[in-house]
Amino acid sequence: MSTTETGAEFLRLSKKYEEERDAVQARADEAKDRIDEAYAQRFLVHYRALLRGSNLRRHKFTIRAAMGVAFLLVNGEQFLPQDLMPKFNRRSSLVQLLEGIQESLDYDWAYYLDGEELN
Repeated sequence: MSTTETGAEFLRLSKKYEEERDAVQARADEAKDRIDEAYAQRFLVHYRALLRGSNLRRHKFTIRAAMGVAFLLVNGEQFLPQDLMPKFNRRSSLVQLLEGIQESLDYDWAYYLDGEELN
């Protein structure tokens, strides 16, 4: 086998390796996306169940996910616990619940819940 033939064989194998690796990576990405979406729906059901126990019908709670960050909106405004302090005791169960929900949001799966209302 000449050097030219060896080089051509190397390039052919290298290209085939890259194609196979890319195909495997694409399948893995699709599987990860399906898992993220499934868990997002599970979290949504869980969050709604937590809030259902509270009488919060006059407030609207929405999940937002944008630019790699996920957070809660309360009545259309970003949930910031310090803003609720004048209205609620800082350690109130509502503030703690909302803080817990917001802290648990992970953009990787919360992306699928962007715009979903919790109540």
